[in-house]
Amino acid sequence: MTPDSLAANGRKDRSGPAILWMWVAAVYTLLFVASLSMGATSSFGYWLLIGLLAIVTLGVLIKSPFPPGFYGLTLRGSGASLGSAVASFAVLTGIGAAALVVGRGEGVVPSGFALLAPQLDLELLVYLGVAVPLQELVFRGIFQNGARYLLRGRDGAGAFAVAVSTTVYAASHLPWGMTAVLVAVVPGLMWGIQFERDRTLVGVTASHAALGFVVFGLTPVWSMITSST
Repeated sequence: MTPDSLAANGRKDRSGPAILWMWVAAVYTLLFVASLSMGATSSFGYWLLIGLLAIVTLGVLIKSPFPPGFYGLTLRGSGASLGSAVASFAVLTGIGAAALVVGRGEGVVPSGFALLAPQLDLELLVYLGVAVPLQELVFRGIFQNGARYLLRGRDGAGAFAVAVSTTVYAASHLPWGMTAVLVAVVPGLMWGIQFERDRTLVGVTASHAALGFVVFGLTPVWSMITSST
């Protein structure tokens, strides 16, 4: 169910608590991530943040008058969404590979930089299975749909919603430095556009998890990004 359809069903009088909790969650997340600063880069700090995000998100879902489908928690259109996931993952990995090639040519990426460094541990599995779906629910499901609902029926509502989700997603990488924030803008924007079209979290979560596996499980790209700040 979309924000526009909810408004059409006469539920405007119940939108106050939902919007309040959406923006309380947004402000809380940005302030908390900023306050953690480099502390979030530790394993304990990161998982503490994920735990608190889960608690706040649960509060949003409980207090909201909207059904789960409003936040993208639906399987409707999941087939097409998974097709979008394959496309977005291919584009993002292509952009990343091109950036590495250009960076190596410009001397930004060391000539001895190993493009492959496979690893698979419990923390990575928990990240892919827990942190990634939670991030998509928070940034796309809550922030993006909340922003779109605020401007429901107005021109540019979708673009504004994508801009909001992209901004808060990129800002959540602040503890790892401005390079990480800037790099996160590209996938954040692509997933925002994908979610705006699909309206289900299935595809964006799959694409996010696949890219996360490449960045953290197959290559040392993330360590290179964070060490450059």
